[in-house]
Amino acid sequence: MSAPTRPAPPVQRIGRLKALATSARALRHGMNAWPPFLFSGIRIQEMTPDFRRVRVRLAHTPLTSNYVGTLFGGSLMAMTDPFWMIMVMRNLGPDYVVWDKAAQIEFVSPGRSAGGSRPTWSPTTAR
Repeated sequence: MSAPTRPAPPVQRIGRLKALATSARALRHGMNAWPPFLFSGIRIQEMTPDFRRVRVRLAHTPLTSNYVGTLFGGSLMAMTDPFWMIMVMRNLGPDYVVWDKAAQIEFVSPGRSAGGSRPTWSPTTAR
């Protein structure tokens, strides 16, 4: 009688094109040319080589403004959404599967000028 086989551990899947961006610089340039960022006025200004800090900016233009002239909340969310997962994936390595299941944003004040975000990841953040 043979021992029961264990299922293989899950594997983190990355698209072929995204897998080509092995450095922070290549990923930053690729994401800045990515249509959802490019046409939304979102620019990655800095991504550290260790993928632990990112600086992102959202331009305040008529295309990124809502009915009352402040930054559109969907654009603010799009500006921040991908970075936590990317930072965690790149720092934990291929032995872990990272899944972005939920996001939340608290609007503290109206976005009357360009918006920015500086997500930071450290090993003490991971639990």
